[in-house]
Amino acid sequence: MAEETAAPSEGEAKPAPKGPKGIILILGLVVGLLAGAAGGLFALGPMLAKKSGYVAASAETAEHEAEEGSGEASHVGEGADGEAVSTIYTLDNIILNPAGSGGTRFLMLATAIDAKDATVVEQMKARDAETRDVLLRVMGSKTVEELADMQRREAIKKELADSLGTLFKKGAIRRVYFPQFVIQ
Repeated sequence: MAEETAAPSEGEAKPAPKGPKGIILILGLVVGLLAGAAGGLFALGPMLAKKSGYVAASAETAEHEAEEGSGEASHVGEGADGEAVSTIYTLDNIILNPAGSGGTRFLMLATAIDAKDATVVEQMKARDAETRDVLLRVMGSKTVEELADMQRREAIKKELADSLGTLFKKGAIRRVYFPQFVIQ
């Protein structure tokens, strides 16, 4: 008696390919999706943040920022002589590697610094490189766990305000805000 091999009928599905080809296909798909998400984060994230109002407080300040670029004051008040006085200085698109991450993780943030008066904002503009350096030093010394812990966020803001206060006169920095804070 000869054994017959059963051929798959027309209605049955063929089994999925096994082996390295299937794994490579799945890995390629996952890597492609991750690359697309990272590209979207870097390309569209800052634009969407500005449009949604996280960075700009009003239409007037959004227009002012578009004219002046990043690193400009964004809160407008009125001075004694009736002129507009800006008291918040923003630093956009700061990207750094947290401590202990070995370069495999990053933090992307925007920082808004509420200054005592417009003269401090002018000083921040003039000392932009030093201001960014202090921000990078303080935030880069934190681990991913410290940055991700919401309960520590206020302490980090206070430490940053104190560190920035060494660049300017005492009491010049009122408060620090993080309108954009992404850990990847």
